[in-house]
Amino acid sequence: MHIQNILRILVLFTGSILMTCESSITDSTNDFCDDVQSANFSDIEIKIEELLDYFSLNHVFTDKYYKMEILKLKNWLERRSCVQQVTVRPGIIETYPPIKELYIKFNTYDSTFIKTLDIILDPNLNVRFHQ
Repeated sequence: MHIQNILRILVLFTGSILMTCESSITDSTNDFCDDVQSANFSDIEIKIEELLDYFSLNHVFTDKYYKMEILKLKNWLERRSCVQQVTVRPGIIETYPPIKELYIKFNTYDSTFIKTLDIILDPNLNVRFHQ
């Protein structure tokens, strides 16, 4: 009986931590768009990697997993007010590890521009922006 109560508390605690992490990552549209406005793409890369880390908890790294994570990322990005459009490039770039590309059209106060986001398809799902 005592062990069951400890397990319940642990599950509730873990759930609350995950919800807090999701909120801090997913509710930061203003911070995200402020970084876009100031062209601070290194911080945006960190935020996206944190989001992908959150998504990847308890997943098996398969093709289906990567497709799901990229779709989640696309949907998350499209909810940012400074993102006009996200296009997932078909196929992958055959490198080691392979790379999946997203074209992201951003809006700022004075311009609209497109950046390419590379997602490295390995268990870490690291990202990097380029033109």
